[in-house]
Amino acid sequence: MELQMSVESKVKNNDIKTMIGFLLIFYFVWTIKELWLIDYIYSFGKITSSLLEHW
Repeated sequence: MELQMSVESKVKNNDIKTMIGFLLIFYFVWTIKELWLIDYIYSFGKITSSLLEHW
């Protein structure tokens, strides 16, 4: 019984670490887009930049 509880807790810890990793990657990519790519997107023109701005 104790072995099964230990395996379940390891799986839950792994799921939490995976979720935190995905959130950090998402935040990093979003920050790069907002800080540096927005200026590059505006150089495409009005129609293209309006489509890509809300990506």
